[in-house]
Amino acid sequence: MSANQIGIAPDGPSSAILVVDDDELVAGYISACLERTGCPVHKHGSVRGLPELIAKLRPSVLFLDNMLGDGLGLDALPAIQRVDPDLPIILMTGAYSTAGAVEAIRCGASDYMGKPFDEATVVARARHWMDERNRQRLEAESLRLEESTFQMNGMVGKSLPMQQLFGRLRRIAPHFETLLIHGETGVGKDRIANAAHELGLGPNAPFVPVNCAGLSETLFESELFGYVRGAFTGATQDRVGLIASANHGTLFLDEIGELPLHLQAKLLRTLQAKEVRPVGANRAIQVDVRVIAATNQDLRAMVAAGKFREDLFYRLNTITLRVPPLRERPDDLPVLISYFLNKFSAKFGKPVPKLTLLAHKMLMQFPWPGNVRELESAIAYCCMTVTKPWIDLQDLPEWLVSQGPELETEQLDASRFPPLRDVIEQHFHRALQVTNGNRKEAARLLGVSRTTLHRMLGRELHGADDANHPEFEADPVANDLAAGA
Repeated sequence: MSANQIGIAPDGPSSAILVVDDDELVAGYISACLERTGCPVHKHGSVRGLPELIAKLRPSVLFLDNMLGDGLGLDALPAIQRVDPDLPIILMTGAYSTAGAVEAIRCGASDYMGKPFDEATVVARARHWMDERNRQRLEAESLRLEESTFQMNGMVGKSLPMQQLFGRLRRIAPHFETLLIHGETGVGKDRIANAAHELGLGPNAPFVPVNCAGLSETLFESELFGYVRGAFTGATQDRVGLIASANHGTLFLDEIGELPLHLQAKLLRTLQAKEVRPVGANRAIQVDVRVIAATNQDLRAMVAAGKFREDLFYRLNTITLRVPPLRERPDDLPVLISYFLNKFSAKFGKPVPKLTLLAHKMLMQFPWPGNVRELESAIAYCCMTVTKPWIDLQDLPEWLVSQGPELETEQLDASRFPPLRDVIEQHFHRALQVTNGNRKEAARLLGVSRTTLHRMLGRELHGADDANHPEFEADPVANDLAAGA
């Protein structure tokens, strides 16, 4: 059958539904049920050739029996998902158990159905997963658009607070001399600083980052201001300091609150006079630098406590940007997750994995005290270690799952279903009603042989003599069902 005949979109799934079951009776029953969806239904009876068939049909949903004549449906999941990672797979079984359901979902099935099941359940599951796949496709397209629309210099943010921050950053970047960035650890203050630098001076101007919390007080002065030969023991040659290295560019002082008080005074003189005096030097060096300072501390409180110079604070605080924590902008989470999945999949040379519903729910509900940096680290771990086309709950970092919220999972219950023999007989009687008693037409409608139809409807419909017809002996499955096996 050609692609045009089954309505396959060249860049997406068709509306077709594929039923895989080697029991002709069950496959026919499910197919007849699914015709209520208005979608074309295709049947297949084995594991053999299944990935190739899926690649050809591009079905919107797959109903897959677990016990097939040539293998387990569960074992076929990896090969299927290599062909179509987004395909919703409903695994069907006659031996339902909660442990089996958990294993099926863990291996990549979207749903798990215990036989027997009724027509309403089959149709409802099919419609649910067709709607879910369409929703995921639209969401993925939206996220791709949002990633390009809401990116700025390597940062992603679609929320109103981040869009306002981006807008203000664009306006001030060409003009500021000093800028103070405030925000919690992990919100991306360094990226804001880099964006302010590039938007103002361009990527080719020097950008010199300094971690004020990462240097000892004894080394800080010489690192920041430089030194001349002979200034102290071990100073065998002149050393250009970090401030002078940032000449005609930007000096980024991260965690400025950790800067010792006596160095704060020297930094203030540098900002006021636009010059820097290396340790041991007799003359100052003229510098033209823009200074960006960042902190996760309350500098006003530090001024009041005498831990930060008031004059330096007012010098730096001319323009202040506050970067909101991730918990204040939940709208950014889906875009950030998608951005990092694409980023690290490309880095590790892997296909972009999908998130199962539970994994997605965990990432969305986790409080992220470490903000964007913590989220980025978690996604990088998943992309580096995952070996499947999807990321499930157990693929997330252990610390995340152990510290995350308890997720509510759907309770699967098979006890409410009637016996399969009763359901199928009822369905066959309904087919006879639709065809006004025409058994040949009813068999065609159900996709089964007249032999199977006769056996399932019972001897009262066709007479005792037909029960010994050789055709019945050739249909052991129908015999077993008719006997109540």
